Amino acid sequence: MVEVYAEIDSVYVDALEEIFFEEDAGESRWVISQKTNNDPYVLQGFFDSIEEARLAWGKLNGNFEQFPTPQFRQIKDEDWQNSYKAFLKPWHCGPIHWVPVWEEGHYNIPANEHAIWMDAGMAFGTGTHETTQLCAMRLVDIYRNQSKEALSQLSLVDAGCGTGILAMTAKLLGFGKVAAFDNDIKAITVAQENLEYNHLAGQLELFHADLISGFAGRKADFIVANILAHVLNEYAENLLQALNPKGVLILSGILTREIELVHARFSETANRLGIACKLGSRELGEWSDLLLELS
Repeated sequence: MVEVYAEIDSVYVDALEEIFFEEDAGESRWVISQKTNNDPYVLQGFFDSIEEARLAWGKLNGNFEQFPTPQFRQIKDEDWQNSYKAFLKPWHCGPIHWVPVWEEGHYNIPANEHAIWMDAGMAFGTGTHETTQLCAMRLVDIYRNQSKEALSQLSLVDAGCGTGILAMTAKLLGFGKVAAFDNDIKAITVAQENLEYNHLAGQLELFHADLISGFAGRKADFIVANILAHVLNEYAENLLQALNPKGVLILSGILTREIELVHARFSETANRLGIACKLGSRELGEWSDLLLELS
């Protein structure tokens, strides 16, 4: 195993997170960390060979005019695993706990609550990333405001599902018909493995599609799209038209500096389509979400 290590300036963090978010299909090899607010940011990558590490760094370096010089070093597999263990911690919201698999058998799950077990190396699909947490918090809000019976009658689509964590969260919360799709076939493979590990295989629909074909002949009461701001803006009309009456869009993958543009895009598109709606937003770290509720 080869580690790539570099201290980076804070000005690179947003751009790097956006790059990792866009390319991630459940197998991110990069981690950005900071011990305290006074410490520098550290970028680490973990690869099977020095050739793979240098290729990945070259690809990353190509996005910036000036970038730090990295260190490359051979490490033991257990060192790589321990690095991810330090980064990946349990998180919970409402009755759902997102827990690393190495905590299984040790982590206490309270009665009537549920765990989604996560593997290492999936930073944007494990519940640890702010965009995932923002969407999960919205799902828990819905769960808290609906009776169990009412929730079981509601449909949800996870558009651009990645590792499937939000679709699994919705199913464990009690949503009725849950479907999930992604345009990356590798992501679908990872999501299927996660469903099987969490004993949810067959309980929701998982398929390969993009944001057009994924909604062909399909509407939902709730749509979650944790993607990227420019993709959300491009497909605003498709997402709005895929909602049932009184439906709700939960959008994330939006950097806080981009939220006004996304808000304006969806507001303008809804007005053009004659759709009355209410919009709201939350922030977490450098990221934001957009909640759009049809009137």
